Amino acid sequence: VILTLVNFFTSPTFAGRIVYSLSILLLIPMNQIRRDRAAHAAEKKKLGLIVYSLLTIQLSFGWVLIILGYYPQGRQFFLGAIDAFVLALILSVTVFTFIDYLRILTFFVNKRSKSFQIDHEIIEKKLKRIVISLAVIFFLISYLKNLNLFDEITDWLVNWVNESRQLGDSVYTYKSILLFVGYAFAAMYIANLINQAIETEDYKKQFKKRTALGSVK
Repeated sequence: VILTLVNFFTSPTFAGRIVYSLSILLLIPMNQIRRDRAAHAAEKKKLGLIVYSLLTIQLSFGWVLIILGYYPQGRQFFLGAIDAFVLALILSVTVFTFIDYLRILTFFVNKRSKSFQIDHEIIEKKLKRIVISLAVIFFLISYLKNLNLFDEITDWLVNWVNESRQLGDSVYTYKSILLFVGYAFAAMYIANLINQAIETEDYKKQFKKRTALGSVK
C-alpha cells in the first residue's frame, strides 16, 4: 500500500527513495509465504519455486536500478514484481477454492443420485490440470503486460501462426494445425473424462476393471 501511494509522485523524492530502498526487505515475508504454501501444497511445488525465483530476480533488479539512480525504471520493475506475486497468490487460492467447490458439488450429486455415481478423484485430478494451466496462462499474460512485452510477443506470434506455408501442392498455416490438434485433444479429453468419472449401477455390475484410457475389461 505504501509503495502504491509513493508511486503517485511522478518525480522521485527523497522519501520515495528511502521507501524503495527499504522495500527490498519484502523478500523476507515473500519467502515465508512461499515456504508456508509449499508446506501445504501437495503438488506443483516446482512451479511455485520457479515463479518465486523469477519475481525475486525482477524485484532485486528493480531495487538495484533504484539504488543506482534509475528511479522510474527501477520502480516499474519493482512494482511489477510485487503485483505479479500478489496475483500468483490470488490465482493459487482460486485454484484450490475451485477444487474444493468441485469436491463438494460431486459429493451432493452422488448423495442425491441413485442411478449413477461420479468419481470425484478422477474429476479432481483431470480438471485440476486444466485449471492450473489456465491460471498459468493468465499469470503469464498479466506478467508480460506488466513488462510491456505482451503486444510485441502476441504480434509476432499471430504473424507466425497465420503465415501461409506450402507443402507440395497444399497450402497450410500453423494456426489450422493447432486448431485441429486442439479440437481433437479437447474432444478426446472430455470423452475420456466422462467415461472414467461417471458410472451407472448397471455399468459397474457388468464391468469390473477400467483401463487408464477409460475402456473396460
